[in-house]
Amino acid sequence: MLGVDVENPVELVQEIVGSGNRYGLDVMCWTLRSAPWIKDSSLDEKRRIFDLIAAAAPKFAGDMLRLSISDVGFYSAWIIAQEQFYTGDDFLGYLDDFIVIKTTEPRELFVILDAGYDGKLSNAGKYRLVQFIGKVTKDYVTSYLNNG
Repeated sequence: MLGVDVENPVELVQEIVGSGNRYGLDVMCWTLRSAPWIKDSSLDEKRRIFDLIAAAAPKFAGDMLRLSISDVGFYSAWIIAQEQFYTGDDFLGYLDDFIVIKTTEPRELFVILDAGYDGKLSNAGKYRLVQFIGKVTKDYVTSYLNNG
């Protein structure tokens, strides 16, 4: 539905996010990664959609020793969808702040790797996340050896 032109995208995103349906949110985020109507959206629409998506942060299933590929894929789609609607000048700075300051979840660092942001952050050379992403992911793998 969001993959084609829509009349009121903010309202549609608001309805999906408000439903609390994880599958609906997952499909929406995957679709928003490349929806053709994004380029024609106003700055206000983009800002409102970004805020809605950002507020719908996914939660990893299970305890810390569980890391499923579906959780990583869903979280990656959520981050990439945010980037499509980010209206600031530095999405990588936003992402760096989000992960370094606000998160307590080491599994999010695997999402950064999966979504390809580690290279972008590293190439920019100015983000704190680059300094500890390798260490934290290595420590996680070492601590949870049976997570296959």
